[in-house]
Amino acid sequence: MPLLALRYGLVVAITAVLFVVIRPPLPKSPMDWVHMSVVGILIQALYFGMCFLAFRAGVGVFIATRGR
Repeated sequence: MPLLALRYGLVVAITAVLFVVIRPPLPKSPMDWVHMSVVGILIQALYFGMCFLAFRAGVGVFIATRGR
């Protein structure tokens, strides 16, 4: 668990530095934030749902996550 926490902390730190350096444009309206959140949740749900179905059908982890 400590290694996972360290890895997560490093990713957050690197992402924060890149965000400050690159300064990407952020959504202007609250509805844009809602749309981005819904799309992100749907993408994750679809990916994990399809992986679960593939694992249940007996497809190996490497094949299911590789997408080829």
